[in-house]
Amino acid sequence: MKTIIITGAASGIGRATSELLAREGWHIGLLDINREALDNLQQELGADKCSVHICNVTQSDELKTAIDAYVASVGHLDAIFNCAGIMDIAPFEQIPLERHHLAIDINIRGVLDGFYFAFEYLKQREQSWAITMSSASSVYGIPSLANYSATKFWVKGITEALNIEWKQHGIHVTAVEPSFVRTPLLQGNESKIIDSMGVDLKAEDIAKVVLKSLTTPRVHHVVGLKYGTLRLLRKLLPNAWTAWLIRSLAGY
Repeated sequence: MKTIIITGAASGIGRATSELLAREGWHIGLLDINREALDNLQQELGADKCSVHICNVTQSDELKTAIDAYVASVGHLDAIFNCAGIMDIAPFEQIPLERHHLAIDINIRGVLDGFYFAFEYLKQREQSWAITMSSASSVYGIPSLANYSATKFWVKGITEALNIEWKQHGIHVTAVEPSFVRTPLLQGNESKIIDSMGVDLKAEDIAKVVLKSLTTPRVHHVVGLKYGTLRLLRKLLPNAWTAWLIRSLAGY
């Protein structure tokens, strides 16, 4: 039996991935702060295919307890999917400071702790995976998404570094990098960059990429034609041209 922990499993990409992997025969440790949503998801998937662990990923002790409890219940851990995240879209100074701090706590610290606490279990398997949600905003700093974009640059960096470090342990570290996805993360957010890039992806589309990431050696899983094109242009264009393109897309 293959086992995986998914943070942020209660909604959006985390939920869609849980549903898909359950159908594919994986047993899932569902981690989230929303007990009601997780209980409903467990009822949908079946108690034999998943277990519920309530935790706030910004609290290291809660996350460690949840990971330890899941592994104790199933005996081993094959993968972790760091999916929990938040995003605010507005000019930097218009976002409350506490929201900036919360984004760092969830998008960075939550991922770092997930890696740290899962490592001891992942290295015990002949082959295992550590997957994290990244974003198209890691290609270049995105105005109105400055802090969120910065957290995804961090994800990109630690993914690349740990994939090299942990290869000796049989752990493949990878990131899934989509453009905008129609999930609760986008609710209430409006901006020119969303209008320019469009919202062409659903949570189920990303879940399929996560499943694929469990069978391929790729480190960066780029999702979306527009983002793929933007990523290619970033490699080909001088920085000044790239900055002009991003300004145009974001309406600055």
